[in-house]
Amino acid sequence: MQETYSPFFFNSNICLDENSCSTQKKFFDSVARNTGNSYITFALVKETLGRAAGIAHAPNAYEFDYSRSAELADLVNGSCSHFFLILQDQIRPFESYGYKLPYDRIISLLDLIKKPIVIAGLGANSLTGFDPQFHKAIPEDLANFVRRLADKTRTLGVRGEFTREVLHKIGVDNARTIGCPSFFERGASRTLKKPDSPDRVFLTSPFENPNYGRLHVVLQDEDYLINPLCFTWRKRVRKTDYRKLRAGHFHAFSSIADWKKFASAFDFAMGMRVHGAILSINSGTCAAVFNRDSRAREMCEFLRIPHLPHMSAEADVQKIFDAADFEPMNREYPRLFQNYREFLSQAGVPLLDNPPDDGEILAQPSLRRNERRLKNNVLRKAVLDIADIFGYHIFP
Repeated sequence: MQETYSPFFFNSNICLDENSCSTQKKFFDSVARNTGNSYITFALVKETLGRAAGIAHAPNAYEFDYSRSAELADLVNGSCSHFFLILQDQIRPFESYGYKLPYDRIISLLDLIKKPIVIAGLGANSLTGFDPQFHKAIPEDLANFVRRLADKTRTLGVRGEFTREVLHKIGVDNARTIGCPSFFERGASRTLKKPDSPDRVFLTSPFENPNYGRLHVVLQDEDYLINPLCFTWRKRVRKTDYRKLRAGHFHAFSSIADWKKFASAFDFAMGMRVHGAILSINSGTCAAVFNRDSRAREMCEFLRIPHLPHMSAEADVQKIFDAADFEPMNREYPRLFQNYREFLSQAGVPLLDNPPDDGEILAQPSLRRNERRLKNNVLRKAVLDIADIFGYHIFP
């Protein structure tokens, strides 16, 4: 008798209750400092489970209490069919946000898991482009960790060809390039239609281009802006950022459905964020990526997302929009989806051709713009500015 598909998501990086958004620490811990991380688990739930339900998960591999590994393994082995280890671009000389995965503890946990282990979307990031010698810069403990991960899964799903080549150079040959699970959350049939003109445009990240000063901006890891927008914040913020905060031009999301609803109201999105671009595309909004690092480049090249780093300083949005060609992505999507299906099928994971609507998947809390706190933060900024004018120093 075939086992019912019932996955466990480790390092899910997703907010599923109000408590996970109650303070800035709980929120940033839940998403591992970046809301884009949440989109991976959301997509996996939507495209493989396809039903409204709570999920079995541990939100943060960095904060997990590994003294409970045996308890977690008993739960997975007794009640779940698969164990997803959610990773991002951790193959790099140093991780983001001062994090470092506890390699040995994770491997010790995986040693206890008797169900298929699935890793979909691991990436390398040389930060400076496709460096053919990048594998030599990978710390040995990280290289050993990746080799041990590869031993525990039939096929290691990676984000792009650069990552697959890097893994080959450190002795891992069971990697398959799939892109990212988030790219496929709309199902087998997705065609993006490009409008005639970009009348409504937003940025997928804050951007140092004065020509874009009036555009709306989605925040992912910018705690110096998310905190004054949604939480209590006692540090100073640049005058230009305060203007945008007060004007309501900054937006942050704990709910993927809310984020997609926001994106769907625009014609075009552009900026540094790859997951911000993918989410926009899956919301029916054309998007382009400016980021030059290898992580962005390999995903954009493999998935055929418009990658325009040479235009990041361009003042004319129309020129950027005109340069973004979505036909290659539309043309290649069926082949890429089938490749992803074959990867999941090897592990016995289903992939739905027609996933349900976003609102039928997960009930996520909404991160709210806190007007009262924002006014207090703005008032504090005004007091500090006045103190500067008169030469006073006010202690926090």
